Amino acid sequence: MPRPSRLTDRVRRRPCRRPARRSQRAPPARRAPERSRYPHPTTPIYPHPPTPVCSTVGRPGRWDSVGVSPLASPSPYSATAASPAFAAFARTADRLVDNPNAVAAHLAKLLDQDGWLAPDDRLPGADSYRQHLLHVSPCRRLSIASLVWLPGQTTPVHDHVSWCVVGVYRGVEREERFDLVEHDGLRHLEPAGTVFAGRGHVETLVPPAGDIHTVTAAGREMAISIHVYGADLERLGSSIHRRYDDLPVVPREHRA
Repeated sequence: MPRPSRLTDRVRRRPCRRPARRSQRAPPARRAPERSRYPHPTTPIYPHPPTPVCSTVGRPGRWDSVGVSPLASPSPYSATAASPAFAAFARTADRLVDNPNAVAAHLAKLLDQDGWLAPDDRLPGADSYRQHLLHVSPCRRLSIASLVWLPGQTTPVHDHVSWCVVGVYRGVEREERFDLVEHDGLRHLEPAGTVFAGRGHVETLVPPAGDIHTVTAAGREMAISIHVYGADLERLGSSIHRRYDDLPVVPREHRA
């Protein structure tokens, strides 16, 4: 039997080399997007679950929405709600919904701080004052809004759908108050005083006493005030109950 050559022997003894396997690396993990300080206004910050309307304030018999600018923002998902200072005040106001004087005391503390009102909630309207809805309580019995006036802009003479607590955040507001008087079968308004309110000024209006007024931005700069109402403004659309533009204003000394 022939003896194999050395070359053939070397080929047979050469070990079989397998191709090296490529290391299978796990795909890099995706980084979560960074959250901004103020969430986008279209993203619900505190969405309310479907709850029954528990407000005792019914829709008024005479409805007027002219007093609110068409630029009003009715969405309750305000960027201001992301502020810890405002969120704490809103929780406290919800708890004190039946005590407007206590709400006023806490609003005064909030106005001592700065930086909690988001820039979008400070925007004015071009032709009329503008309302920004900041918060509606889960039980729908309390609302918080910022109202913004350019110099000279004013509200109609009106009353309110509920009690109201007002605090000035910026600028100067002139409030003119009126009494509704009926004399000889005719009704008219009688001036009941004027108040110039600067930053930090807080007052409480509880119908029907001292509830009829008009407010004007009296300074040279934009005026902003925070309003707390014992009603669901998201449902009603406005805090105005009645307007009195059609009634004459007659000073008491001029009454016949």
